[in-house]
Amino acid sequence: MRFVEQDVLGRASDALDPYPRIKKLVALNVLVLPGAVAGGLILNALQDDPKAIEAAARVSESPAVDKKVREFYKAVEEDRSITGVQVSEKAGEKPIVSVPRAEFSPRSGLWQPQEPDAPSRPAGGVWDVVVTHPVAIGRPLTWGFMRDGLPFRAKMTDETFLAGIRAGTIPIGIQEGVTMRVRVSFYERLEGQTWVPIAGSWQITEVLYPRPAGPISPMLPGVRRRK
Repeated sequence: MRFVEQDVLGRASDALDPYPRIKKLVALNVLVLPGAVAGGLILNALQDDPKAIEAAARVSESPAVDKKVREFYKAVEEDRSITGVQVSEKAGEKPIVSVPRAEFSPRSGLWQPQEPDAPSRPAGGVWDVVVTHPVAIGRPLTWGFMRDGLPFRAKMTDETFLAGIRAGTIPIGIQEGVTMRVRVSFYERLEGQTWVPIAGSWQITEVLYPRPAGPISPMLPGVRRRK
């Protein structure tokens, strides 16, 4: 504990000298305990002393202390013979707490534990949309649309429709207000209590209207060739 107070907390903890018990709690906070746990202990111990709460928070959030903690765990991480870190009041006494080797890397900043992915689910439906950014290339590229006045972009993946673009048999022209009825699919992620569409997951899987017509002259769009 003396090593942690002097060599890890260092000068940052001078303001806690009048509070030896709190200084120990802060030392455990920055070196060993999860922040939420130690933070609760500190607040309970200091609930009648705002100055001590402020000093403890200043030490716990100190960049200098954070750097020392990372350097400490990086050093013990590099020594493969060290299997854990234990903190005791005095040498030879029973440890107060211990940190297993598995926690050295995240505490040293070498890697950060990944947050679990938020739940996601497929979604979609049949929508009436207005075309805002058509793509005159018969490949699965991203188009722009509006639905109920709200813009969105989706990849055109309907192979029949794409073939119609390549053959020039789509009976629509480049003009304002072109409408389509399409089957849309996308994924949405749970954020809090709301399902939010995942950017980049939108696809037009089927164009229900307009459908490709028969062969037409490339010079006269919309006019069928005579047989």
